[in-house]
Amino acid sequence: MRCGRFTCRVLPGLMLLVALTLSAGTLAAQSGPPYSGYANVTYSTGTGDDDYIDDVTIRRGSTTLLQNLNTGGAGSPYNTYYGSLGSANLVPGQQHSIDVTITQQWPEYISAWIDYNNDGDFLDSGENLINTMYLTTGSSGTINFTPPSGVGGVLRLRLQCVYGTSSHTPNGSYTYGEVEDYLVNLGFAISTPSQLPSGAEQQPYNATISATNGVTPYSWNTSISGLPPGVTASQSGNDLVLSGTLPAGSAGTYNFTVSASDSDSPASNASKPFSIYIDPPPAAMPFIDDFSTDTGWNLGTGWERGSATAFTGNTSVGPTRTEPGSDNSPTSDNMILGHDIGNDYGNGLSPVYANSPPINCSGATNVQLRFYRWLGINSGDTAKIQVTNNGTTWTDVFDNGTGGVNTPSNQQWEFVAYDITSVAAGNAVVHVRFVLGPTDSSIVNVGWCIDDLEIRDPGPPLEVREGGLTGTVITDNEAVGGLRDFGIVNTSTQAPLQIGLINNGVAAIDLSGFSVNSKTGANPGDFTLQLAGVPASLPVGSSCTFTIVFYRTTTGVSTATIQIPHNATGSGTSPFDINVKGEAVQPIPYIQVDQTVSGGTNIPHQSSPTGTPRDFGQQDVNAGPTAEITIAVTNVGTGTL
Repeated sequence: MRCGRFTCRVLPGLMLLVALTLSAGTLAAQSGPPYSGYANVTYSTGTGDDDYIDDVTIRRGSTTLLQNLNTGGAGSPYNTYYGSLGSANLVPGQQHSIDVTITQQWPEYISAWIDYNNDGDFLDSGENLINTMYLTTGSSGTINFTPPSGVGGVLRLRLQCVYGTSSHTPNGSYTYGEVEDYLVNLGFAISTPSQLPSGAEQQPYNATISATNGVTPYSWNTSISGLPPGVTASQSGNDLVLSGTLPAGSAGTYNFTVSASDSDSPASNASKPFSIYIDPPPAAMPFIDDFSTDTGWNLGTGWERGSATAFTGNTSVGPTRTEPGSDNSPTSDNMILGHDIGNDYGNGLSPVYANSPPINCSGATNVQLRFYRWLGINSGDTAKIQVTNNGTTWTDVFDNGTGGVNTPSNQQWEFVAYDITSVAAGNAVVHVRFVLGPTDSSIVNVGWCIDDLEIRDPGPPLEVREGGLTGTVITDNEAVGGLRDFGIVNTSTQAPLQIGLINNGVAAIDLSGFSVNSKTGANPGDFTLQLAGVPASLPVGSSCTFTIVFYRTTTGVSTATIQIPHNATGSGTSPFDINVKGEAVQPIPYIQVDQTVSGGTNIPHQSSPTGTPRDFGQQDVNAGPTAEITIAVTNVGTGTL
């Protein structure tokens, strides 16, 4: 055991159990990979106990390409990006070396990665240069590596120092150590990632391919074999543009190679394989999937659409965990979407995806993802939900590192909703994907189970309806009209109006400030609020009602504004204003006389019976009573007759 003034450390071979709470971070943003966008490695102590990289030299043979000496221990969050040093110029296909020195008192494990495909992580095959190199106290070591042919441009290199742990991931969670990130330059290259934005049948397609690190202007080969039907290539400035409209029946994957040259003397040449996935025609909103049928999800390794299955894994180790034995749906299909249904996910898992079919959100102004989940994910492992409108740029809408599910869920189906308006609204081809991984080398859990998924335009987060929950939607501060105009009401008579509140949003709505005194205007005292059904917090997907009662003891017109304080965005101002009006009149009786039935032929006062059934004509007095007629007398006034 290692003990210092404020620390106690376990050396390899000994054990110390410590409960840690960890969180994820992100390097400061600049303009995307390789300059920004990389997840930090999380350290709880970091360099605070002298665990760090002191000297770094990148070289090719005896030629020094980049050097960073005597850096000492960086402060929290212990992830340092040395982009200001410029880039080390590497040559694809030739061996290079990274010399690493530690001068502190503790031995360290060193790992290294290069993000060869420039996708913002170090998780792809071939990107790990070494895992791991062990350096004893105060020693140096060398990592030898050869960049593969066919890659180029400026890329991110990551060096990771960890005490006491020999198996590393490039965005895991540890106690002691630090990360140093550098830039490397592999020369003239086509810099756009090989997986181009996806398209969809019967929709326009457009993608731009760029090159970097050459002498401009660039020259592109526009005669490309293997492009999707309807798509052609053309040069625009120094870029290559693929554009066209994808015809019906063009769904599938298209692979092709793009080549370019620069204006150096002699010219440098670059080529790169690309792939475009074309979806079937996008599904219309609302998109609803209970997974009873195959709607076209693209499932990565371990993901499946299958029957809900209770957890059958090893319960003797790890946290208490379960998986559902039945789906959330009220139907009998019992089908869900999940990863390795009924079992744990694995250690050291690279990200695997469940990618939705395309959804057409072009006509939507608000878009929400709603579903039921049964999720178990451990600290140090990753579960995400991401959305794209172009097939390549994915936006996180949930990340367990920042979204808060680091332990098993409530061991039950739970409803969740996410606002994806900023990415989805107004776009004809939108995909949602569920992500599992990367996972670390320690404790596992059950991962994702998903059911009853919807992508829809739910309306405003706080929806207000007059006439109850199925009544007419009203907007904030809408002019008096509809049922909010109580019309003519007798004095000293109660006239009620029920108002419905619905939470269509993605978070609970705070209604704690709503009280019987939440009203203003000319005559607020003539309107009473009955709030027994209104909670302090209205959960997602829930609703409630309250009643406005108009009551006035004297004749006249009353107006007021009912004010609902809330914290829902996109629902007008806070408070939400409901304008109301009523007129009180003195009750007056009014007689209406009709023939046969009330509402029948009206008999005006003193009207002649001639030509009506009231004219009985001549009768034989010996014949007995005549045929009868019925007269209806109705009080159509407001007072007692």
